[in-house]
Amino acid sequence: MKRVALLVCLTGLAGCSTDSAHSLSRDYRNLTNEAIDGLMMCTSEARAQFVKTKIISAYQERQMKLDKRFDSWVQNTDDKLIVLDIMDSDSVATLLAEIPINYKRLDYEQQRIAAMVAAHAREVPDVKKDWPVLSEFAAGTGLSIIKNHLKPSDANGRSMHKVASLVFAFKLDKKWTNQLPPDFADVWERLQNRIKGQALGP
Repeated sequence: MKRVALLVCLTGLAGCSTDSAHSLSRDYRNLTNEAIDGLMMCTSEARAQFVKTKIISAYQERQMKLDKRFDSWVQNTDDKLIVLDIMDSDSVATLLAEIPINYKRLDYEQQRIAAMVAAHAREVPDVKKDWPVLSEFAAGTGLSIIKNHLKPSDANGRSMHKVASLVFAFKLDKKWTNQLPPDFADVWERLQNRIKGQALGP
């Protein structure tokens, strides 16, 4: 109850940003899941061309816009509110659980498409000409931006993903030391348990 009250109290210090840990993590999740779900649809060259045009080609620009919103939220929101908002967000826990899962999903889809292309290459003289987009996806062309976004964190928790990187910065970056609640160790453990629960599923 005290934490909720503090969140409400600090909201007035949040500046002009209308975003939150929930809205940003949700939109990051939607961006990645849409891209991987699109790759799952790639069972023909025609579908692959559609997915490339409508989803994959727009991924980097959409991510950059999200990153800009995230940076604006961090810049214009009180640090204590950022910590509480992120650590209390089920959407953030879901995002952190999905990052390694989606990294594996992306790799699986690339391998599946590569197997399709390899099989088709045995039937046609020039598979890259016959299946240009599927051949690109099989080689990873255009998918590196997504893969880098999902790349596993290093031993210190540093990640390419802005949300994951900030979560681990709470423990690693001295800038955040004075912003952490007294019960941060318990809050951190609860977040880790929620992440594990999300990863395991229902």
